[in-house]
Amino acid sequence: PQHTIFSAQNGHAAKLKLEEFAKVIMAPGSQVRPAVDRLLRGVGNEQITFRNGSWLTLLTSSVSSAHGQVVNLGLIDEAWDDEDDRRAAALLPASLTIRDAQLWNVSTAGHAGSVYLRRLVDDGRAGVLNDERSGACYFEYSAGEDEDPDDPATWWGCMPALGRTIDLEVV
Repeated sequence: PQHTIFSAQNGHAAKLKLEEFAKVIMAPGSQVRPAVDRLLRGVGNEQITFRNGSWLTLLTSSVSSAHGQVVNLGLIDEAWDDEDDRRAAALLPASLTIRDAQLWNVSTAGHAGSVYLRRLVDDGRAGVLNDERSGACYFEYSAGEDEDPDDPATWWGCMPALGRTIDLEVV
Protein backbone atom coordinates (compact mmCIF):
# COMPACT_ATOMS: atom_id res chain seq x y z
CA PRO A 1 0.00 0.00 0.00
CA GLN A 2 1.15 3.52 -0.83
CA HIS A 3 0.36 6.40 1.50
CA THR A 4 0.24 9.82 -0.11
CA ILE A 5 -0.33 13.19 1.53
CA PHE A 6 -1.18 16.21 -0.61
CA SER A 7 -0.92 19.82 0.50
CA ALA A 8 -1.60 23.12 -1.19
CA GLN A 9 -1.11 26.73 -0.17
CA ASN A 10 -4.08 26.41 2.18
CA GLY A 11 -6.64 23.83 3.27
CA HIS A 12 -9.38 25.12 0.99
CA ALA A 13 -7.15 24.86 -2.09
CA ALA A 14 -6.08 21.34 -1.09
CA LYS A 15 -9.71 20.27 -0.68
CA LEU A 16 -10.59 21.69 -4.11
CA LYS A 17 -7.68 19.78 -5.67
CA LEU A 18 -8.78 16.56 -3.96
CA GLU A 19 -12.21 17.09 -5.49
CA GLU A 20 -10.55 17.40 -8.91
CA PHE A 21 -8.67 14.16 -8.30
CA ALA A 22 -11.91 12.48 -7.22
CA LYS A 23 -13.77 13.60 -10.36
CA VAL A 24 -11.13 12.00 -12.58
CA ILE A 25 -10.78 8.85 -10.48
CA MET A 26 -14.53 8.30 -10.04
CA ALA A 27 -15.58 9.23 -13.59
CA PRO A 28 -17.54 6.61 -15.51
CA GLY A 29 -15.10 4.46 -17.43
CA SER A 30 -12.16 5.33 -15.17
CA GLN A 31 -9.73 2.43 -14.92
CA VAL A 32 -8.89 3.51 -11.37
CA ARG A 33 -12.48 3.62 -10.10
CA PRO A 34 -12.77 -0.13 -9.39
CA ALA A 35 -9.71 0.12 -7.12
CA VAL A 36 -11.36 2.76 -4.90
CA ASP A 37 -12.70 1.56 -1.57
CA ARG A 38 -14.23 4.85 -0.42
CA LEU A 39 -14.14 8.59 -0.84
CA LEU A 40 -14.38 10.65 2.33
CA ARG A 41 -15.37 14.30 2.07
CA GLY A 42 -15.97 15.27 5.70
CA VAL A 43 -14.24 18.45 6.84
CA GLY A 44 -10.82 17.53 8.20
CA ASN A 45 -11.25 13.93 7.10
CA GLU A 46 -10.93 14.23 3.32
CA GLN A 47 -9.42 11.05 1.89
CA ILE A 48 -9.51 8.59 -0.97
CA THR A 49 -8.85 5.04 0.17
CA PHE A 50 -8.16 2.13 -2.13
CA ARG A 51 -8.96 -1.57 -1.85
CA ASN A 52 -5.27 -2.47 -1.55
CA GLY A 53 -4.84 -0.31 1.57
CA SER A 54 -3.35 2.72 -0.21
CA TRP A 55 -4.71 6.17 0.53
CA LEU A 56 -4.49 9.80 -0.50
CA THR A 57 -5.21 12.37 2.17
CA LEU A 58 -4.65 16.07 2.83
CA LEU A 59 -2.11 17.78 5.04
CA THR A 60 -3.23 20.50 7.40
CA SER A 61 -0.98 23.49 8.00
CA SER A 62 0.38 22.53 11.42
CA VAL A 63 3.96 21.26 11.73
CA SER A 64 2.78 18.14 13.57
CA SER A 65 -0.05 17.31 11.16
CA ALA A 66 1.64 14.21 9.68
CA HIS A 67 2.98 13.07 13.07
CA GLY A 68 2.48 9.35 13.58
CA GLN A 69 1.79 8.65 9.92
CA VAL A 70 3.91 6.72 7.47
CA VAL A 71 4.14 8.44 4.10
CA ASN A 72 5.49 7.13 0.81
CA LEU A 73 4.85 10.32 -1.11
CA GLY A 74 4.41 13.85 0.17
CA LEU A 75 3.23 16.48 -2.29
CA ILE A 76 3.72 20.19 -1.63
CA ASP A 77 1.81 22.11 -4.27
CA GLU A 78 2.26 25.87 -4.71
CA ALA A 79 5.49 25.98 -2.69
CA TRP A 80 5.83 29.64 -3.69
CA ASP A 81 3.36 30.48 -0.91
CA ASP A 82 5.56 29.06 1.87
CA GLU A 83 7.54 31.53 3.95
CA ASP A 84 8.97 28.69 6.05
CA ASP A 85 9.51 24.90 6.04
CA ARG A 86 6.24 24.11 7.85
CA ARG A 87 4.87 21.66 5.27
CA ALA A 88 8.20 19.94 4.67
CA ALA A 89 8.77 19.74 8.44
CA ALA A 90 5.46 17.91 8.74
CA LEU A 91 6.07 15.49 5.86
CA LEU A 92 9.75 14.56 6.14
CA PRO A 93 9.61 12.78 9.53
CA ALA A 94 6.59 10.79 8.31
CA SER A 95 8.65 9.39 5.44
CA LEU A 96 11.86 8.49 7.31
CA THR A 97 10.98 4.81 7.72
CA ILE A 98 10.07 4.27 4.06
CA ARG A 99 12.81 3.25 1.65
CA ASP A 100 12.66 5.45 -1.46
CA ALA A 101 10.00 7.77 -0.02
CA GLN A 102 9.68 10.99 -1.98
CA LEU A 103 8.77 14.60 -1.26
CA TRP A 104 7.69 16.56 -4.32
CA ASN A 105 7.63 20.35 -4.34
CA VAL A 106 5.66 21.79 -7.24
CA SER A 107 5.27 25.48 -7.86
CA THR A 108 5.14 28.42 -10.18
CA ALA A 109 7.59 31.26 -9.65
CA GLY A 110 7.57 32.90 -6.27
CA HIS A 111 7.99 36.38 -4.87
CA ALA A 112 10.26 38.04 -2.32
CA GLY A 113 8.54 36.20 0.56
CA SER A 114 8.92 32.76 -1.04
CA VAL A 115 11.82 31.80 1.23
CA TYR A 116 11.24 28.04 1.06
CA LEU A 117 10.92 27.93 -2.73
CA ARG A 118 13.95 30.20 -3.21
CA ARG A 119 16.10 27.79 -1.20
CA LEU A 120 14.80 24.83 -3.25
CA VAL A 121 15.58 26.63 -6.51
CA ASP A 122 19.06 27.61 -5.33
CA ASP A 123 19.78 24.05 -4.14
CA GLY A 124 18.40 22.55 -7.35
CA ARG A 125 20.44 24.81 -9.60
CA ALA A 126 23.58 24.12 -7.57
CA GLY A 127 22.94 20.37 -7.83
CA VAL A 128 22.69 20.62 -11.60
CA LEU A 129 25.87 22.71 -11.84
CA ASN A 130 27.71 20.22 -9.60
CA ASP A 131 26.39 17.25 -11.61
CA GLU A 132 24.84 15.67 -8.49
CA ARG A 133 23.08 12.45 -9.48
CA SER A 134 21.41 11.24 -6.30
CA GLY A 135 19.27 12.51 -3.45
CA ALA A 136 17.20 14.99 -5.45
CA CYS A 137 15.62 15.47 -8.83
CA TYR A 138 15.24 19.02 -10.07
CA PHE A 139 13.16 20.27 -13.00
CA GLU A 140 12.91 23.94 -13.86
CA TYR A 141 11.04 25.59 -16.68
CA SER A 142 12.12 29.20 -16.94
CA ALA A 143 13.41 31.72 -19.44
CA GLY A 144 17.06 32.68 -19.45
CA GLU A 145 18.14 36.06 -18.12
CA ASP A 146 18.88 37.29 -21.66
CA GLU A 147 15.59 36.10 -23.21
CA ASP A 148 12.82 38.55 -24.11
CA PRO A 149 9.78 37.93 -21.87
CA ASP A 150 7.52 39.49 -24.53
CA ASP A 151 8.69 37.14 -27.32
CA PRO A 152 6.39 34.14 -27.99
CA ALA A 153 9.51 32.10 -28.85
CA THR A 154 10.60 32.55 -25.23
CA TRP A 155 7.21 31.32 -24.02
CA TRP A 156 7.41 28.16 -26.14
CA GLY A 157 10.85 27.44 -24.70
CA CYS A 158 9.89 27.63 -21.04
CA MET A 159 6.16 26.92 -20.67
CA PRO A 160 5.47 23.18 -20.98
CA ALA A 161 1.72 23.77 -20.64
CA LEU A 162 1.62 26.17 -23.60
CA GLY A 163 -0.50 24.69 -26.35
CA ARG A 164 -1.78 21.98 -24.01
CA THR A 165 -3.62 23.54 -21.08
CA ILE A 166 -2.76 27.19 -21.76
CA ASP A 167 -3.55 28.81 -25.09
CA LEU A 168 -1.13 31.22 -26.72
CA GLU A 169 -3.86 33.87 -26.77
CA VAL A 170 -4.15 33.70 -22.98
CA VAL A 171 -0.45 34.42 -22.51
